[in-house]
Amino acid sequence: MAANLDSAEGDDPRALREALAEALAEATLQLKQEQRRTASLAEELRTSKQRSLEAQKHLEEEEESIMNRLMKRLEALQREKQELQRKVQSEEEQLREGESQLASVTREKQDLQRQLALEQEYVVNKLEKKLNELNLEKQKLGKYKVDLENQLEQEQ
Repeated sequence: MAANLDSAEGDDPRALREALAEALAEATLQLKQEQRRTASLAEELRTSKQRSLEAQKHLEEEEESIMNRLMKRLEALQREKQELQRKVQSEEEQLREGESQLASVTREKQDLQRQLALEQEYVVNKLEKKLNELNLEKQKLGKYKVDLENQLEQEQ
């Protein structure tokens, strides 16, 4: 095209006009091609932006959904933790009560054992005294018997 203009400059104005018209037509054609290419790229850009916005929106929705699930799980775990803490406190209280009752029963057992030992000692002492008394009585009776037998023999 530039070669046509250079050769047509020196020649006649008609040729120049034709060369200019041809250059204009070619430039117009290139302009339309560039406009179509620009429109195509603009449409592609718009479509890409739209897809990007939709993907971002989907991603945000997914993040929110995940966040909601995690929050629900966290709340459930917190409730479970509180319930376990209540159970542990209840178990500890029962354990303390059981230990207190055991200590009380142990003291009562020791008291009863002491009391039983004292009563046994009292009964043993009493029985020994009674046994000693009975042995003395037996000796007396034995002696009395011998005396009676001796007296009986003398009377016969």
